[in-house]
Amino acid sequence: MTIDGVDIYTEPISAGPRGSRREAERAAVARIVWRVFGAGVTVDHYADGAPYIPGFDGTVSVSHSRDMAVLAVDRKGRGIGVDAEQWRRTLRTVADRLLEADERAWLADDATLLAAWTIKEAVYKALRPGGGMSMLQVVLPPVPVEQGIASGVAFTTTVLDKHKIEQSVHEKYTITVSKTIPTTCIHGPYMSLLHYCALMFLSVYRMRQTERRG
Repeated sequence: MTIDGVDIYTEPISAGPRGSRREAERAAVARIVWRVFGAGVTVDHYADGAPYIPGFDGTVSVSHSRDMAVLAVDRKGRGIGVDAEQWRRTLRTVADRLLEADERAWLADDATLLAAWTIKEAVYKALRPGGGMSMLQVVLPPVPVEQGIASGVAFTTTVLDKHKIEQSVHEKYTITVSKTIPTTCIHGPYMSLLHYCALMFLSVYRMRQTERRG
């Protein structure tokens, strides 16, 4: 599967009677990596936790749903994030910590809330913020009502004019990819710093607006 130029590989997670969930996830990712990059290749992690393949010039991102591991591969080396999720009731219980007041339209139904969760997760991973921010500070675009969120439907938008979002919605799961939008004026770590500062500014602004309304 390819989503907006990013290759997506999946593998079932099958925990044996003696194995832990974490071990099963790692084993599933390892099988994908061997299939894509060759036997013996492993996933390593930067200091901020972002995954990478030693010796590979592109970028990768990893996600796990209840019974599936996902590896996203961008051979052009752009910043990417992937999230794969299946619906679970706990998403409703954490919605208040996930969505700001002006993002409540994403609570319309289970499929829409699931889409919101995967968008925030994917963008968060692509930003590589480490411990400096929360998913609450990833601002969602308006719900793309005109395109719909349904099985087999994908939509594209931007978040903070930096990330292009492409979503593949299936009957049992949703996969979202966030890809950095190239810019001609600022490059490298300065771009990441600029958007991190923009996120911080926006977060403070929104908190003050909420305090004033209260």
